[in-house]
Amino acid sequence: MVNLVTVGEIEIAGNLPEGFSANRDISGHLSVDERSIPVARRAASKLRGFSITVVSGNQIRIHEPLRISFVFEQHLRLWTNRFFNGFVSIDTIESVGAADGLDHLIKHNVQISGPENDKTGVSKPTTVDLSVRLIASPLAALEQTPQCR
Repeated sequence: MVNLVTVGEIEIAGNLPEGFSANRDISGHLSVDERSIPVARRAASKLRGFSITVVSGNQIRIHEPLRISFVFEQHLRLWTNRFFNGFVSIDTIESVGAADGLDHLIKHNVQISGPENDKTGVSKPTTVDLSVRLIASPLAALEQTPQCR
């Protein structure tokens, strides 16, 4: 029997690396175990950053890592758009641990990186907050399982 969990909502919130945050729209793609989910263009603030929520619906095996990656495009008006990315691999068993229930919220900090800073030649990485909802299916009742009493 394969134990599967469904990946529900995924939220990424934070700001772009220092020197790149601006009052400009962002869009992009988020990948859950190689399944790409488009992120529609939305506003981002220099002070408050951004918050992106998508629903995955992917089913993953509980004993395999959950791999999430993302690429965001910052839409500039006069210059070439900038791209930022991040990646995390989550051990679902370790993240859920011994918690009860079928619905779990896992939180991680993910490093986001981007283009080199025009002045310094390097991009100072920063982290964004990642929240992932995992939903497990209930097991069949014992009285409905053959040869169990």
